Amino acid sequence: LLEYKETFGNCNVPVPYKIKPELGEFVRTHRILYGQKKKGINDLLSDEQMDRLEKVGFCWAVKEAVTEEHRNYNADRETEAREYLEYQIRRALQLKPFSMNF
Repeated sequence: LLEYKETFGNCNVPVPYKIKPELGEFVRTHRILYGQKKKGINDLLSDEQMDRLEKVGFCWAVKEAVTEEHRNYNADRETEAREYLEYQIRRALQLKPFSMNF
């Protein structure tokens, strides 16, 4: 998991993860155990295990994490596009009109 985080910058391992299937299964299993613990179904995942995973940035609800990443990415892209458009407008206003006389 730490190697994956070092490579990709997060712990959002896809399931299935073809490169290292056991890592995908580990992540899937721990998310299931977490959900069951929160619902009071079982207590197979200890608080210590949860703390250790959370300290390395493990996300229990990856859908929300990925949605937030996309939202941030889209906001950044929107800002870049707006800044570029403003630049183009400023540049166009600085250009002198050309003459149509030949």
